Amino acid sequence: LTAAILIPPVAWVCYRGGLAYVAVVIVFPVAAVNEFYNLISAKGARPHRLLGTVAVALLPVIVYVGDSFYATSLMTAVLLGLMILQLAQREIHEAIASVSATFFGVFYVGWLLAHAVSVRFISEDLVRRYGDLAAVDIDPNVGFFYMILCLTVAVACDTGA
Repeated sequence: LTAAILIPPVAWVCYRGGLAYVAVVIVFPVAAVNEFYNLISAKGARPHRLLGTVAVALLPVIVYVGDSFYATSLMTAVLLGLMILQLAQREIHEAIASVSATFFGVFYVGWLLAHAVSVRFISEDLVRRYGDLAAVDIDPNVGFFYMILCLTVAVACDTGA
């Protein structure tokens, strides 16, 4: 039932692209990182939810307007920010667990899912990086095909499991 409801609008947004696609890509990792932080919190770690959630929401936008270099720079800034936040804490016990839990959530959920933007807009990314000649023989909708392929494989593996 969930698949029947989600597949048509997700496929349409993947095809449409643009900011609507980026918005959908933001929604899924933000929900997923909060679920991840709930699981980690149940184990006793105390992640910085606000910083982690904001970073996860910014990553797809940065990849869309810039490129992966800027996303990697944001990851570095998040790690440094987490360390500085820990220095401002009164008690530093479990600081490594807090930094690790927050950063791992941003990396595992946000950074990896931000690649969905790179995959969908691969032809535009090639033109931006290497000029018009780089994408001469590439169909502009190849990113849509790759994204649907990735989603299909993920759903098939999940269903098969």
